[in-house]
Amino acid sequence: MLWAVQCPRVYHVWKKMGMKNFGELLTNFFGPIFEATKEPEKHPELADLLTKIRCIDTVDNEAINDGYDVSKYPPASEYDKAESPPYSYFHFYFWANLRAVNFLREAKGMNSLRLRPHAGEAGPWHHLGTTFLFCDGISHGINLEHNPVLQYLYYIGQIGISVSPISNACLFVPYAKNPFPQLFKRGLCVTLTTDDPLQFHMSSQPQLEEYTTAKHAWNLSMTDLSEIARNSVLISSMSDEDADKLIGGDDPCDASNIPRRRFDFRHEELVRNSKTIGIQAPIDPWHMAHGGLAGRDV
Repeated sequence: MLWAVQCPRVYHVWKKMGMKNFGELLTNFFGPIFEATKEPEKHPELADLLTKIRCIDTVDNEAINDGYDVSKYPPASEYDKAESPPYSYFHFYFWANLRAVNFLREAKGMNSLRLRPHAGEAGPWHHLGTTFLFCDGISHGINLEHNPVLQYLYYIGQIGISVSPISNACLFVPYAKNPFPQLFKRGLCVTLTTDDPLQFHMSSQPQLEEYTTAKHAWNLSMTDLSEIARNSVLISSMSDEDADKLIGGDDPCDASNIPRRRFDFRHEELVRNSKTIGIQAPIDPWHMAHGGLAGRDV
């Protein structure tokens, strides 16, 4: 069992309660992580918890419009405005702190922490530009439908996108208009996940509910569902060893229930597109290790 920690982007609320500046928010959140990493013997409970935490999430109402240019904003220790800072400002500082703490943790043989925020469920498109630059993956991402350039960047980078169509249907986009099937067919690394299952789901198996609803609503094949499930492993924060048990082994096609033709088509298209724009395609270690056709072209 692995955990994610979520930090609500509600600086404006904490500011009213007496918080001095945005730098204090960062210190309150990251300070204990740094201390438990530097001296785990002094903070054994937090140090143990950090071994089970794999990603940091952020969330707030993205429908609130904000700007992306933060060049005129002061450093975090001097940001004492009443309103919350822009999405890009917030995530730059989270990225910078996570980069520092991960450098320290990896040097000591500890697990690293990934940044996987809510992004692109609503609000400005530039939020998805911010997460492309600073984050390891995102939740939702349905606004990529409206920006082909960003959509292509997420495809080329194979950045993980966890979509929650049932939640989206309750809040933002009718189920039939959700762009998930389009993003999936185009080869983006998308998967299905739940969001607030106690609020939006009707069964005791909310994850299964997501898959069965998607299958019938979008006429997905078993191969489609298997690829979506495989993407969930690639997106996850589990270790390579655990992932290999699920989608690797002696025959990754058999383990994933994905025909070799689908497997190779996805990779050959990614390699072809990457060559077209002059970059090297992301390497899927499970495909390369077992003689995939695309592996010869990378």
